[in-house]
Amino acid sequence: MRGPIVPLVFALASLPHAVHAGEAPLLAPQWIARQTEDQLVYDRIASSAAPATIGMPDGSVIAVTTANREIVLRRYAADGSVARTNAMPVDYEHGEFVVRASIADDALYVLAGNDDSAATLTRFDASLEPVWSVSMPAEAYCSGEPSTCLHLEVLGDGSVVAMRAFRTMRVGSDGQVLWSASDPAATYQFGAGDLAVGADAVWVATSGGSTVTLARYDFDGMRLSADVSSCTGCGASFIYDVDATSDGGARIAGSIGGHGLYARYDALGFPLMQVTADARAYTRIDADGDGATYVLATGFQDSVVRRIDPSTGDEQWSLPANDFTARDAGVFALRFTPERAIEGSAIDPGGTAEWTQSLGTWSPGWNPASHPADVGASIAFLVADATPSDDRCAAYPRIVRIDAGGDPYWFAQPCRTHVVSSMVWALDARAGVGVLVDTLAHLALYSPDGDLRWRSHACEWCADYGDASMWVAAALAHDGGAWAIRWNPPSLADPDGRTLIERYDAQGNALVAVDSLVGGSSAFDAPGKRFVPLPGPSDLVMLFAGSQSLYWQHVADDGSDLDIRAHPVSDQTFYIDGARRLVDGSVVVLTKGWGYCGVGCPPFYVTVLHIAQDGDLISRRELPETYAPSIAAAVGADGDTVAILPHGDDPMTLRRIHLDGSVDADIPLDEAGGGFRPEFIAALDDGSWLVGAYPWASGGSDTLWRIDAQGHVLATRHEARYLTDVESTAYGIFGMRLVDPGVEDAVLLDPLSLADRARFYNGTGVTYGPRPWRMLDDGSVYGTITLPQGDIQAVARYSVPGTTPSDVIFRNAFD
Repeated sequence: MRGPIVPLVFALASLPHAVHAGEAPLLAPQWIARQTEDQLVYDRIASSAAPATIGMPDGSVIAVTTANREIVLRRYAADGSVARTNAMPVDYEHGEFVVRASIADDALYVLAGNDDSAATLTRFDASLEPVWSVSMPAEAYCSGEPSTCLHLEVLGDGSVVAMRAFRTMRVGSDGQVLWSASDPAATYQFGAGDLAVGADAVWVATSGGSTVTLARYDFDGMRLSADVSSCTGCGASFIYDVDATSDGGARIAGSIGGHGLYARYDALGFPLMQVTADARAYTRIDADGDGATYVLATGFQDSVVRRIDPSTGDEQWSLPANDFTARDAGVFALRFTPERAIEGSAIDPGGTAEWTQSLGTWSPGWNPASHPADVGASIAFLVADATPSDDRCAAYPRIVRIDAGGDPYWFAQPCRTHVVSSMVWALDARAGVGVLVDTLAHLALYSPDGDLRWRSHACEWCADYGDASMWVAAALAHDGGAWAIRWNPPSLADPDGRTLIERYDAQGNALVAVDSLVGGSSAFDAPGKRFVPLPGPSDLVMLFAGSQSLYWQHVADDGSDLDIRAHPVSDQTFYIDGARRLVDGSVVVLTKGWGYCGVGCPPFYVTVLHIAQDGDLISRRELPETYAPSIAAAVGADGDTVAILPHGDDPMTLRRIHLDGSVDADIPLDEAGGGFRPEFIAALDDGSWLVGAYPWASGGSDTLWRIDAQGHVLATRHEARYLTDVESTAYGIFGMRLVDPGVEDAVLLDPLSLADRARFYNGTGVTYGPRPWRMLDDGSVYGTITLPQGDIQAVARYSVPGTTPSDVIFRNAFD
């Protein structure tokens, strides 16, 4: 069937510039196949301190979550099914963003922001469509998580009072700003705040540094009173929660000098009392239907819900809890235990748990639950259950509603997807067959005309690196089918991980799947390839970079004749920098050591191994005398390896290593000059070599040379920009591909003269992933480009005019 093709007319229209006289021709793609996946959009709970569920008069519930720079709103019917979903895009570059939501006039208000950027207040209608938005400037960094300085209350007329510390606004139901005020004493860089609406006034708390302010405003924005307190040598002081009392006064909860702070104010804003508690911050205050007062005391190691005497602040009892909300009598408390259990409990006013309900497990780094909210006769909130499950949708935050007796009712599990770009990890192409595309998440085979012959997915919902299963290497088999290496990373179910060798026929049917015998060795522990498949006429030789061992494994087409050998490599971590399977079935492998280190790095090596057809080691040669990443080496068509070594200000030298392990004397590249560090070397089939290098010192230019076996320079190209970029490595059989940063095209160089031969339209030029290319003897080119629509990666086919098999003088084993 035909794949997702971008027609040629689109490609021509998308070319970024015209071709002028004397320039190499600009080649448009013959076809383009987008590489995308339907990926799960993982919602998450914005903040455990923020209420995220709102009960509606008709019995439905609205939940607010965040995902992928979106605020996601879902309306659930009374039976718990998802009735409506809408996502609002936001653009926060740093930190987390949180939401606050309330209901008025059958409308939903959401205040969203992060810890250092402006917040946005948005009104949504009953169908969850946005009506208007108002921006609120950020006047301080949030102290702690953003929920400490984002607050929202809805008034009886449908207007709202919102805070983004230290700015407070009242906004009408039509989106008009009625008034705006800021704390004149708030000059500190980091702050927190809260607001509460009383019968006659709006209480606004701001804090930061050693200063706290509790101000009182009327509903027209006039400042009626303010109590400003500061302390010397007490450390930071913050107000985290304000509670308006029935007598017109207010109570605050916060911290001063690392101790819990509780204070009461009368209806005119005068302080009545202030007390401090133990070394815990008071981050929430609430009262039940009988007037009993509770605070959440949060410490570095644990937190508790505490009942206090409202007159004195004295503690009456404490129980472990991470969050709570008041009930008619007592509280409902959430606890995230050290054993990673999520528990909900009803606690009576005397501090006795009436019942406790298990609600799943929590995972570090994710908010386990949202703040419990009253939705009528029950408590509802979001829970992010991290219990392992085969259902990928089970990772979504899910609403649980708990009635007065402790019985939970779980709402329907939400699950949604969106189209994302797949990273093109590897390509393999053959004339008359087409191109095999490996994106880690899927394998796809396209014919030379762009028809999608088959496509297979690594697993349901797999879409990128980090998924439960991925193909880390793939190559075309002799019959038009494919070999693929599947890597299952270590997981709870399989702590060691697993690596499989798989065989597919030309129609994409799975024929063979055998264990690689090397376990779950990571594919991503080094910057280069760690898995290299080398297909033969009826078999596969697979190379694995292990720990101080290069594994050679053989498998026949039918999965039989399994054999594995381990050959020593001095480097603890290394990657395979080159490999070639020769006509006699033997393999020449080039490895390069790699690792993170600072001062006192261990030596790294470039190692050349010649392995016989039966897996026995014929020869092994190391180049330890210089820092290995500074050596460029490649395997030639005859199996010999040529390495280019740097020598500071002196000329680089050429060293040839033969199949038997013998080494020729080094040849200085005097004609190239001194002061260069080699970046790569590629073998030309006429016996010459293509060498790229950049200068050690600033002020020089990246340079390309074509040299013969004796080190004589046959051609030179200076100012080879982007030579060291990942995209500018030598690929295929025609020459050198460079990226032109001015026009974002890929430039193909003539292998003999190193002059521009052709240009390829290279999409947006945005680089992520390896972006492989393949060039074939018939002049066809398969490449990876990035489309301007959403930075989607795609595979494109080009044709280089005037190419015949006699032009084939350059060939790499793999890129």
